[in-house]
Amino acid sequence: MSLVSVKDLIKDSNIGSVKMASTIQLEILREGAEVWNQWRKENRSVNIDLSEANLIETNLIEVNLMRANLTRANLTGSHIFGANLLEANLS
Repeated sequence: MSLVSVKDLIKDSNIGSVKMASTIQLEILREGAEVWNQWRKENRSVNIDLSEANLIETNLIEVNLMRANLTRANLTGSHIFGANLLEANLS
């Protein structure tokens, strides 16, 4: 699924805000750091909810996870070198 179609799918036409489900965010994240970070730049107001996500052995190198909700996410074996975890909830 391309990012354009994802944005179109979740765009709330009444108020012009973007609402995300964690499954859609996971799809974008799995496309890689470059795609994810660009999407984050274009959607700064979206709350990132990756709570309870299965991120086992996921490549998160240089991924922007600033202020992301990673509550109970399984990061076992994930590669997080250079990831931005500033203010992320890792509980």
